[in-house]
Amino acid sequence: MNGVFANSLPGTATNFTVVAGSGRDICVRGLIANCWSDLVCCNNTGTPPGIGSINCDPNEPNSEVVVVWTPPIVYDTVEISLNGTVVQTISGTASPFVTVTGVAGIREICVTGIIGGVATTPACCTVEIPNFIRGDTNHDGGVDIADAIRALQELFSGVPSLGCPDANDANDDGGVDIGDAIGILQFLFSSGSIPMPFPNCGPDPTSDGLGPCTHAACP
Repeated sequence: MNGVFANSLPGTATNFTVVAGSGRDICVRGLIANCWSDLVCCNNTGTPPGIGSINCDPNEPNSEVVVVWTPPIVYDTVEISLNGTVVQTISGTASPFVTVTGVAGIREICVTGIIGGVATTPACCTVEIPNFIRGDTNHDGGVDIADAIRALQELFSGVPSLGCPDANDANDDGGVDIGDAIGILQFLFSSGSIPMPFPNCGPDPTSDGLGPCTHAACP
């Protein structure tokens, strides 16, 4: 294959499966009475089989995702991309898992095998790690008196949430209640503090059960 010996078969064999990328010359010749026949060659123009199953396991506090896949063959290399940008390239013989760091928001992670210079069809998964500003209940990118008012309105006046309970959890106690509005007011007027992520967008450094988060000020 491309001038490199790949396998030897009995003279009665009539077929052999070779996994190769596009552009590889595959040649066959026979041997009888210590005499070689002429080479008969073809060029493989097919696309190699793609990555099998893929699993993405987010770790919210560390803003990372563990990606595991099942390769059907041994590739030359494997590329891992985040939202279309290659972030890691590993050997095709390496263990089929990586940790992708710096993930926040809704992101697509894809794994692509490369063999013979040809890329397989990527296998992808979509993950969501909340990306928000704590205390920014009205999603305007900052924390001020309007956020305390919004928090109280959502609790007591039927105003709907904007879709990120983590942002409303201003004191980071894992729940949304009047204590969060008080925490915002203490920050504004009594030298209180707001836990991370604040004052900029970021992932939640603590685990909780508050559910999905989409924050308009944090892509």
